Amino acid sequence: MMWAETVAEIRTQLLDVNQGWDIGQTDNYETSFHSGRGIAIAVVGGDVNCGERTFSAPKASRKRGPVTAKRIRKNLLGQQMFDLPEFKDPPQDDERCDTWFLMLNARDNRMYLELSLATSLGPDSKFGLWRERIIMPYIPLRGAVVTPMEPDETEPPRVNVGRK
Repeated sequence: MMWAETVAEIRTQLLDVNQGWDIGQTDNYETSFHSGRGIAIAVVGGDVNCGERTFSAPKASRKRGPVTAKRIRKNLLGQQMFDLPEFKDPPQDDERCDTWFLMLNARDNRMYLELSLATSLGPDSKFGLWRERIIMPYIPLRGAVVTPMEPDETEPPRVNVGRK
């Protein structure tokens, strides 16, 4: 729920700015993008290194799937990627953009966040290397806090049904 509300709020804020931002949903991959600037933003739950300069680079809280891998490959290779065989159809506008990840992690009654450009996935299918990380000031929180969890790209959703 927190992931969906974060995506919705980013879209609301960027669309209110009304300077060319749009909603991307290519392959059910939710982004906000600006084709003129070549920027797409996806929301991802991060680990405890998110939002801080530490010796360990931040990783996603969950494994990333093939769509994220494709976006990160585009971040690394740039426009030459569209000459590859996996792009038989012309890419959608949001796929032409570099995909930045707004990573969030709630801990210690604070929301830590950063906007970062990934260039690889590690062997654990989580983020490996970053070209750039923009660390933002944490946001103080009150009450119960849950780290945002985005839909898992690698596994179908599970619904547990049982008696109360």
